[in-house]
Amino acid sequence: EPKDDGYGPYYTHEELRKQKIPGLDYLNREQYLSPYDFMATFKVKKSEFATWPKWKQTKAKRSAKLF
Repeated sequence: EPKDDGYGPYYTHEELRKQKIPGLDYLNREQYLSPYDFMATFKVKKSEFATWPKWKQTKAKRSAKLF
């Protein structure tokens, strides 16, 4: 069950890796991580990640098995 704080919904890293959530944008599934889970996964805030070049984002998502 997703968590929703008004910015979500958020899913766990494991839920996103399984790719079984209907209607989810799987090309950008990192956006469905909570701020806490995002920081734990990528070691940066979402706002900083968004400034990275696309190749660097893709590499990070592959390392996290979210691509």
